[in-house]
Parts: sequence; C-alpha cells; structure tokens
Amino acid sequence: MTVAGSNTDAHAQQQIIGGLKGVSVVSSKLLLAAKSLHADPSAPNAKNLLAQAARNVTDSINQLIGNNISNVMYVHVVQNRVLCKT
Repeated sequence: MTVAGSNTDAHAQQQIIGGLKGVSVVSSKLLLAAKSLHADPSAPNAKNLLAQAARNVTDSINQLIGNNISNVMYVHVVQNRVLCKT
C-alpha cells in the first residue's frame, strides 16, 4: 500500500491496489489448496490443484510487477515532461 500511496497518479494507485488484492486472493487459494492436500494427500487432483494455485500466484505477482514497472516509467516520463507523440 505504501507504493500505491507514493504514486500521485490515481489510475496507477488503483491498478497497484487492485494487483495487491489479486495477489492476496490467489495466495489465499494457494493456502487452501495446500491445506486440502495436507488433509487428504490421496484426493484426486489435489496435487494438480495445488500446482495450478501456485502458478496463479506466480502469474498474479508477475502481472503486478509488470503493471508497476509500466506505471513507474510512465509517471517518471510525465514528471520530467518527456512525452512521445504518435
């Protein structure tokens, strides 16, 4: 949340907060999948569900990082008034 607060662009703040919420949701699902596998290791698809949940966490973090890098670069360029017109 500190990263979102340090950004002055409202749209970028919303994207950061949305990304953090997304990471939180998929992380919770990963924990539930791990708990389920631990409770019944022989359950059908339990390992597959855990692996998919782990991939979802990775994807969500990568998306958050990618969006933040894009936003930081855009804000930096705008603040220095170096804009490219197409």
